[in-house]
Amino acid sequence: AFFGEGPAFTQGNPIATKPAEAGNRFWLEAFAEPGVSGITKLGKSNMYLYGEASVLLSARNTTDVYSKGSAVFFDVERLYAGLLITGLGKNKEVTINASYGRNFFQLNDGFLFSRISGSSNAGFRASAYLSSRTAFQKNANLAIQWKKFRLSGNFIEPEELYKDRQVNTNYVVTTMDYNDNKKMNAGLSYINTTGGKAVYATPDGTLPKKGMFILNPKLWLTDIGHTGAFFKSEFAWQNHATEDMNAHAWYAGLGYRLKTV
Repeated sequence: AFFGEGPAFTQGNPIATKPAEAGNRFWLEAFAEPGVSGITKLGKSNMYLYGEASVLLSARNTTDVYSKGSAVFFDVERLYAGLLITGLGKNKEVTINASYGRNFFQLNDGFLFSRISGSSNAGFRASAYLSSRTAFQKNANLAIQWKKFRLSGNFIEPEELYKDRQVNTNYVVTTMDYNDNKKMNAGLSYINTTGGKAVYATPDGTLPKKGMFILNPKLWLTDIGHTGAFFKSEFAWQNHATEDMNAHAWYAGLGYRLKTV
């Protein structure tokens, strides 16, 4: 549908200055991301400071699947700092990790929040296909690990394409996980759209994104019964604090790993 009827499919999209139609279209994309990262221990304590900074240059040579002409774009990509504290508690089994800044975020395997959802890449940013920019413009993270249990919270805000048209949608994601790193990884996430002016179009008007929330359980099983079989599934139930809406989505996968082949 996109390549056959590009102008109709992208109607209202401000970056679609020359959307693809039936036929062939070729373009070249490239990017480079130089940066520096590091971690250092604070004296003889069990505390570590870490951080990362990078810039990203992206370019395309001609009209891509959306936009007309060549483009080059240069901007800061990652810029964050964090504090890691290990060996806490009576048996030294507690670890605390906190960070803030421009950094990527992915929930589980990307069912609801994927690594590439943090930033827009099309149009003048010249990376519609490679999606080279992944950092959320805001990512505050706090995670507490105790044995096989992990409680984490993130406040995230994606980086939007146009500075003068930002709707500043942001989310709070809270997750409780159990992972034995052998057989089972199970968890429950709660996601709340806490701010922003973004709306969904509906047949009866618009629906504000702010106030939407999601419950997201997951269950991943590995090497079931020592057979090599594995199972992965997630479910998402979405509702709204003030509007009459309801939605759900899920996936399930079953496979077999041939260890001796």
